[in-house]
Amino acid sequence: MRRWTLARLIPAGLYRMWTPKDLGGLEIDPVSGVDLVERVARIDAAAGWNLCMSLAPSVFGMWLPDDGAREVFAGAGTADAGGKRARPASARSAHARAPPGVAFFAF
Repeated sequence: MRRWTLARLIPAGLYRMWTPKDLGGLEIDPVSGVDLVERVARIDAAAGWNLCMSLAPSVFGMWLPDDGAREVFAGAGTADAGGKRARPASARSAHARAPPGVAFFAF
């Protein structure tokens, strides 16, 4: 996924679309949220996949107690529930060369 794309999805709040408004999210209903992910995927399949996978853990927030939900979801950033981290260049395989502006993500 291109860093340019990620740099636009985060400030738009798309990674927090299912987070309640009182915790800094958009609080979009599930049907509208899935439609939005589909629209993103039609423009950029990698961005749609990344958004969908990143949103999946947020649905479990409804089972957290209020204090737990605030701890995980409140704030300006995005919740890192999946343990995603960009791999440093030194950890990349010699065979894995990303085009300029493309970020590698490892799970």
